[in-house]
Amino acid sequence: MTPSVQTKPFMNRKLFVSALFCLVALLPARADQAVESVQRKLKDQGFYYGEITGKKDADTTAAIRRYQIRNGLQITGELNSETQRSLGVSGTAAPASPQLRTAPTPAPDTPDLREEPAAPPPAA
Repeated sequence: MTPSVQTKPFMNRKLFVSALFCLVALLPARADQAVESVQRKLKDQGFYYGEITGKKDADTTAAIRRYQIRNGLQITGELNSETQRSLGVSGTAAPASPQLRTAPTPAPDTPDLREEPAAPPPAA
């Protein structure tokens, strides 16, 4: 029995979807050497508590932020060049996934809401 003209496109689509699924499944499995090195350094210094996986996740971002706070660096949670130099690691990290990217929180633009001190009583 030969495949009809209608089933052939369906078979190609099914093969394409299967191949695409396999590629997508393999991409997250690739560990980044720079992130792995940073995780190890942060763990050695007591900033990172997770497993050393080479994948930048929320725990890694939090550890980077803690390190940046403690060392007076710009607090971004990102593995920027300033943080890499401070940690003594080289290489570039893979960009963080969009949901993990955090921008520094700007200070609110509000007036000083404290009460004015009471005026001293007039001299007699």
